[in-house]
Amino acid sequence: MVPTGTNSERPAHGATPAPARAAAAGRIPAQRVAPTAETGPAPGSAPDPGHAPGHAPAAPAPPPRRTTGRAARRGRLRRAGESAYGLLLLGRHVVMALIVLVVLAAGVWTSWGTAQHAMFTKGKERGTLTVAACHDDWCTGPFTAGAAGADHPRVRIDATVTDGKGQRIPVVLKPGTHDAVRTGLPGLLYAWVPLGGALLLASVLLAGALRLHRSAWALGLAGVGVLGAAFVVL
Repeated sequence: MVPTGTNSERPAHGATPAPARAAAAGRIPAQRVAPTAETGPAPGSAPDPGHAPGHAPAAPAPPPRRTTGRAARRGRLRRAGESAYGLLLLGRHVVMALIVLVVLAAGVWTSWGTAQHAMFTKGKERGTLTVAACHDDWCTGPFTAGAAGADHPRVRIDATVTDGKGQRIPVVLKPGTHDAVRTGLPGLLYAWVPLGGALLLASVLLAGALRLHRSAWALGLAGVGVLGAAFVVL
């Protein structure tokens, strides 16, 4: 059998084929070869980002989901519920803040009814009360006026500010009454005891309801200071 091709017709190993040599010489235009996954892109051409070698093409983005009427209603109800909860929380804080203010105002008002006489004694009857008898809440005895005023055979004073029968206490009389108020530091601190209790109660409300821990500590320490000082001097 005659072979279909001879060694003379086959190109030598490593030799450039004739059409390629002719294309290189400029006589025959070079044919463009499409790049494949094995050969890669042609020299000088920009790489295709959607068809990078070794990477699969990116999947198309899914179409946007349409919001149904039920989902929209559910979203509106949720937003309305969150708004209602926020309003309730705000209302709760406002109410608790008002309660704290009312407690403090009540403490100041109660204390001021006695403290004003212990602090401002000018123009009032000042003197000494000698305790003669004590009952459940009040002690009574004769009042001896000082530089100005008149003596009274019987006036009364809160039993908390006395040590019992026979004690002599510097007092001032409330205008138009026979009620005596102790003067000096003990009387002044005792007059502000209701405010001290109000400060303690307000501190509990601030810490528990409003979560204002620093303010609660400040009010609590102030209340403890007033009550403690009044207990020590009395």
